[in-house]
Amino acid sequence: MLTTRRSFARFSAIPAYVGIDQTRLKPGFEGTIITGVAEPEQLELPDFYLPLSRAATFPWQSHALWFYSQMVRWGHVELSDDHIAQVRASYHPDMLREALAPLGIALPDSNQKIEGTFDTPTPVACCHGTLTLGPNAFFDQIPFDPDALADYIAGQSVNKI
Repeated sequence: MLTTRRSFARFSAIPAYVGIDQTRLKPGFEGTIITGVAEPEQLELPDFYLPLSRAATFPWQSHALWFYSQMVRWGHVELSDDHIAQVRASYHPDMLREALAPLGIALPDSNQKIEGTFDTPTPVACCHGTLTLGPNAFFDQIPFDPDALADYIAGQSVNKI
């Protein structure tokens, strides 16, 4: 796995992608995070980068809807049923399932979920084996239900600097 992570760092360093020296990228891929500038601190987080674990890269439509909720919250777009339909259509979990089906990779059966409700690793329904999602609580501890989008947005505060 370490070799794969180093390969990701080398690939990501290409100018068309992240475009910085791979030696600066490697620590994050390998689970070491450097924080701070004046007094840097090194944190060891072995689970920091898990691309194929816990459905980390799965295109949840609930993620797209959460991003949209923040655009509405900050006044960048209006809340509308048409926009919600467009946002849902922008993520294609069906395509990912189809593409990865021959590999037998465990993927969620659902296209969306209530975000911010798992405090511990949680098993979920999936195709091809078993799948456990990791904790996903938000900093503000407010869950996001994609089927109650207007209520979520109404409950958010807007603090302008």
